[in-house]
Amino acid sequence: MTTQHTPGPWTVEGHTVNARGVAYGFANSTASAHELRANARLIAAAPDMLAALHSAATVFEFLRHCQLTVGDRALLGSAPVMSAQDACYEAINKAEEG
Repeated sequence: MTTQHTPGPWTVEGHTVNARGVAYGFANSTASAHELRANARLIAAAPDMLAALHSAATVFEFLRHCQLTVGDRALLGSAPVMSAQDACYEAINKAEEG
């Protein structure tokens, strides 16, 4: 699926995210200015993180089709690797499909 969000890069100024000339401000009466800036930085990093997740998913797919030793196959099928792979796909789906 092609992502429908505003392409990056997104930038942060204070607790405002700027995406291709559109500014998105965040205000919350219970959040500190530090927390609002941290939230804005996280949101601004979203396009880069989504691209990194797509790269990681590509690596997982590539490795699945490689000729691997028995030990390597066991490693790829291990719980930590499978958990990381699942987390990548879940995050991609959450970002792209809701």
